[in-house]
Amino acid sequence: EHLSFHTRGVSPLLHGEAVAIGMAVTAEVGKILGVCDQATVDDHYKYISQAGLPVFVPNGLPIDAIQTKLCYDKHYVKKPTMGLLQEVGHMHCQENGSYAVEVDNDVIEAALRAHMRRRDSSYSKPTDLYTLDAACKVGRHIRTNSPSSVVADTNTNEDWDPP
Repeated sequence: EHLSFHTRGVSPLLHGEAVAIGMAVTAEVGKILGVCDQATVDDHYKYISQAGLPVFVPNGLPIDAIQTKLCYDKHYVKKPTMGLLQEVGHMHCQENGSYAVEVDNDVIEAALRAHMRRRDSSYSKPTDLYTLDAACKVGRHIRTNSPSSVVADTNTNEDWDPP
């Protein structure tokens, strides 16, 4: 959810979009820490993408800005705390029974770098979440720049065949 902040030149993400991207990055953290394997990370990206959500940090959002924001999760913390994926559908539980894992900033940076390398090598078209055409295809409410900030889509487009 930390990616929903404003950064010069990058449009802020909706909360759910930022959470989806954060889940992908967190899977990378889990792999680095040995909590999950590459197949679990790959599945995580695949399932989030199949849900129609973005999986990659937008171009132009620098790692240092993300890390700074992570340290201010409701209060200042030196080490952000995360819930880590052990496998799809199962969270990693520490020996003390806690699901909250303190993660060193160098691990988060390495996970963000792995995530961005994956983004940069991906040939997938970015998910279009903001145009009327995209909203009509999936039958959702969208944000607009008009005074009434949400437009409801009443066309279900039942014959639409998703990519």
